[in-house]
Amino acid sequence: MVKRFFVLLFMSVPGMVAVQAQDVAVIPVIALAQGEFWAINPDDGSLRQITHYDDALYYAQPGFQRDLAISPDGRYLAYLKTPRFFAIAMKNNLLGNMGWTPSDVVLLNLTTGEEQVIAAQQPNVTYSDSVRLWYRWNLTWSPDGSQLAYYQYRGNQGETHFQSEMIIYDLQSGQMTKAAESSGYMGILAWLREGYHVDAATYDADGNLITRHYLNDGMILAQPLVYQGVEYVIVDSADVSSPNREHVYLMNLLTGDIGRVEGYESSISATTPESSLVFIKDDNDTRPWYVIDPQSGAIYNPPASAPYAVDFAISPDGKQFAYVLIGTNIHISDLKGKDLVIDLAANIIVWGSKRYTIASREGRQDMPVTPTTDFDTPQRCGKLAPVGLVAGGRGRVIAGSVANRIRSTPDTEAGVIGQIPAGEVFALVDGQQGVCSGGIRWAQVSYDGVTGWTAEGVGVQVFLEVVG
Repeated sequence: MVKRFFVLLFMSVPGMVAVQAQDVAVIPVIALAQGEFWAINPDDGSLRQITHYDDALYYAQPGFQRDLAISPDGRYLAYLKTPRFFAIAMKNNLLGNMGWTPSDVVLLNLTTGEEQVIAAQQPNVTYSDSVRLWYRWNLTWSPDGSQLAYYQYRGNQGETHFQSEMIIYDLQSGQMTKAAESSGYMGILAWLREGYHVDAATYDADGNLITRHYLNDGMILAQPLVYQGVEYVIVDSADVSSPNREHVYLMNLLTGDIGRVEGYESSISATTPESSLVFIKDDNDTRPWYVIDPQSGAIYNPPASAPYAVDFAISPDGKQFAYVLIGTNIHISDLKGKDLVIDLAANIIVWGSKRYTIASREGRQDMPVTPTTDFDTPQRCGKLAPVGLVAGGRGRVIAGSVANRIRSTPDTEAGVIGQIPAGEVFALVDGQQGVCSGGIRWAQVSYDGVTGWTAEGVGVQVFLEVVG
């Protein structure tokens, strides 16, 4: 049976974390400009240079806002940095057109300017040694700020030497722990009060698996979010996507149930969501559709011509926001008449933590989550209607038929781990049900000590029935 817990979980999202009680009066905006990190006082716009590099190699610096993560107490900045040997190769045009680059993880003390490389490359590795280069991303602080998690990969998926891992760094002990590994690239990463969520699996604080969810063919996981006090992850598919749609699909992290919400993926302050400004249509890019104050209705619309506004960041209390005008300066606003312009041509800025939500055009977050069958296409689920099996209930293989195979995952290519003879009753796992793949709808079952997935039917033939 799937172990379930019904407590209020607090989640961070990649690159951002919940701001806790702090002993610093003002949380500054952190900017990367001219190869150095700067702290900007949001009250008066004053600048303080944090770092003073002797050799600020441009190609080694972080390239995107998602490469930075501020700790909950505002004391540390974790960031991804391209190793020097690789940055020099880029500068000298030895690599051609590059996309994602290998990276180290650096921890910067925002008060003292001291830095520590907490995850580096192997000794003596070169820019051309692709099998040994580590690629890292998704820096994510734990809610209490005691640990930092991230993914790291090396090699190419499907090859013998490919490695895919989630690593946790403990700030106090300095120890690194491999918390999870995979045969493929991992997706979302989120911290919960009871543990953490990696891709489609949830673990407790000791790394024990609590539950794992499965998606229909063609579906992908996107941003984790808290909506109306419940932890979800956004799910999507090319079959149901449209560029102008005004709804979002969510999967409950505990149950695996999928629902639909009318509105837009947006973001708010993680600390004060009830009174926060809202970034409407924020999908973890660097520019929302617009910023709105739900209480007053005041709106900021980013400019439609150059210089464009990018790298939007929200203050810890949700009352202000900041952005960069490309190649020009930094702006800080509260949508109530206070607007600061800081004369610093920054590449990247970050500020307080944000969390994702679903909001209407007016910034409301009261739209209901309604069950949906939008993903149940015949290609994925077959032509048979659902049998009616319910999580926590019972079912039976129809008498007079053949035994039903139990597979390790809902996939016809997955290994067979057991079978249910005709006429035998089985239990429905108290978790996810109705996953579709290969034209088959699958039920997650438990029978004779074996837990796995069995087909509801194929073509026009039904294999299972409900037991009252």
